[in-house]
Formats: sequence, structure tokens, C-alpha cells
Amino acid sequence: MSSEKVHRPLLLRLMEIGDVVTYQGREYALRGLDPMSVDARRAEPEDLRTGERLWVPLTDLEASFNSEAQG
Repeated sequence: MSSEKVHRPLLLRLMEIGDVVTYQGREYALRGLDPMSVDARRAEPEDLRTGERLWVPLTDLEASFNSEAQG
């Protein structure tokens, strides 16, 4: 088993659909995730400003703790 799989950051394991996440300095709503069985999982974030959706490596996302964006 690769060390990347073993040492995933805790925040990535706690992310759920609908959570606000940060990708490249912008806030997105998490809309989709690859299944747990996929080795290099991806996420589908939706830009909160433009509505654009992307598929990016899950490890590139960060949890966002900005309460204004969530409320």
C-alpha cells in the first residue's frame, strides 16, 4: 500500500458533499467525489461566484472555515 493512501490528511476524510472548500485560493461548494475505491480520487467543486464546476485531485482541496460562505 502506498504511503499516500495511509497518510491522507484528516480534513480530506471529513469533507462531505455540500461543504465549502478552498481550491487555488477560491471558495467552492463540494458537489461530487470519486468513489473510495479509486486510487487517485478526484473532487467536483463548484465555484461559489460563477457556478463553474471542475474535476480536480481531491488532495488539492482544503477545508474552508469561512462561516460567511456557509451561511
